[in-house]
Amino acid sequence: MTFHHSLTFTRLQLAGSESQRSLLLLSDEGKVYSLTVNEAHLVTPRSYTVQLCIRKISHSLPHLPVSQLHTSHSSALYLTACGSVYLELHSAGLYRQLFGTMQGFDHSDTQAPLALSLPSKVVSCSLGFSHLALLDEFGRLFMQGCNRYGQLGTGDKIDRGEPTQVAVSGQAVVVWCGLNHSLVLLGGAEGGREVHGCGCGGGGRLPGCPKGSATFTRLQVRVPPWALSLCSTKDCLYFLCCHDVDKPPLFHEPIQQPRARGQGLTGTGDQEQGSEGEQKSRHLQNRLAEIRECASLQEQLGNLKETVQSHMALSPAHRNFLLEALTTMQRGTLTEQSHSGVATSI
Repeated sequence: MTFHHSLTFTRLQLAGSESQRSLLLLSDEGKVYSLTVNEAHLVTPRSYTVQLCIRKISHSLPHLPVSQLHTSHSSALYLTACGSVYLELHSAGLYRQLFGTMQGFDHSDTQAPLALSLPSKVVSCSLGFSHLALLDEFGRLFMQGCNRYGQLGTGDKIDRGEPTQVAVSGQAVVVWCGLNHSLVLLGGAEGGREVHGCGCGGGGRLPGCPKGSATFTRLQVRVPPWALSLCSTKDCLYFLCCHDVDKPPLFHEPIQQPRARGQGLTGTGDQEQGSEGEQKSRHLQNRLAEIRECASLQEQLGNLKETVQSHMALSPAHRNFLLEALTTMQRGTLTEQSHSGVATSI
């Protein structure tokens, strides 16, 4: 396909089925164009003409140039240069999965951009088959949509009809949404990188977590320290690694609100932090009680390893050291048990 020389495209995304494949093209001016093709006709030697149309988001919101474009089978996600996010849904079923209701869906205008409300500027996003993820300017992660497999990382399997903040144990660099799982690339204070994931773990989607997880759990993947982005298929995980010293930081610290006059150390913010700390302490105490109830040292080490991996906010270097040490101890206990079994049989 060839286009007019005045058009320069920076990104191509696909949506729809093979017979009605939509090609969404993002120009260097931030405008979105689209064309529809039947992929079966592309293998024929004859030539034909397709119509290139400007997408409705660029027609109805011409003052908002699009900086990022993501698509799934029946949806598209747009991130504008000012940090606002718009969603385009082409089916009623997907609308219900993402918003939990049919109110507001227009069958006659499926290209209408739907604004997603977030109190801060969004700097990165991702779109899965029936869920999405947003990273704001402060590095906070928000998830929305279907949560059947725990792919939102909220700790449950309840769908969310609006962006919901989700906790991750580190600074999120980039997030990626798949069919029924999610991945987030985290950057540590010492420059290391980790990949955490949630949702369906079948087929190797979550390395080291085959049963899946409803919370973001550290995956058994060695990540290069200069990894910048990631994407995944059912069987493979890909990283884009590069380093640009001139690139400005993606996130910044939130502005601290001034403390109200007369508000001492017992203010609302400190109370919330205290209650959160108490909740974490109680949770760790419960995990400790489970470890004490284990019947063998092997079970205790396995339980402790799971606690470190899923519930303790350590630096990447410290966590890797502790997990490898626990794995070594587990192998040692298995070796001792096998030797004792042989000695007994002799």
